[in-house]
Parts: sequence; structure tokens; C-alpha cells
Amino acid sequence: MPNQAFIIPTKFENIRNGKVNYGFRVFDDYAEGIVWLPYDMEKIPEDDLECLQLVMNSEDEIPISILDHVLEYETPAIIGDVTYSWDQIKHLFED
Repeated sequence: MPNQAFIIPTKFENIRNGKVNYGFRVFDDYAEGIVWLPYDMEKIPEDDLECLQLVMNSEDEIPISILDHVLEYETPAIIGDVTYSWDQIKHLFED
């Protein structure tokens, strides 16, 4: 059954030592995972579609399976607080 994928840019802070990391919480109605920002990037991109590309390039099985579902059912993706229709993101899945 089709459902929407959520990609939420997130600041992760270790509450014990204060160390901060950045990444994305990726989830749908059935699964959830985290994609960490690459070490050579110091901040999360402002461009939502660039964020989607970073998640697509992840090697983490759960976020990839969520995006496979988006591709299979041509469903929308919510990135941050913006909903992107399949027509707005499908070009990223064509490569």
C-alpha cells in the first residue's frame, strides 16, 4: 500500500558531551532510519532536492527501501515541511 516518505533534516546532539552531528531522519508508515551527513559536509544543504540526493546515496538499507517504495508507487516525499509530488522528484530516480 502506498504511503508518503518523510525526510527530516535533523541536528543530533549528544546530551552528555555536547557533540553535534547532522543528518536526516527518514521514515514512512512502516520503517524508520537515519542517514548521517557525510563527514566532509559541515551543514545540511538548504536545497531539499539536494537533501533527497544525499539520502539516495546512502548505503543504509532502511532509507533505501523507503525510497524504493517511493519509486515503485510513485508517491510523494515530504522533505522538511514541504511535500514534493512524484512529478517534482521523479527525475532524481531516473539515473
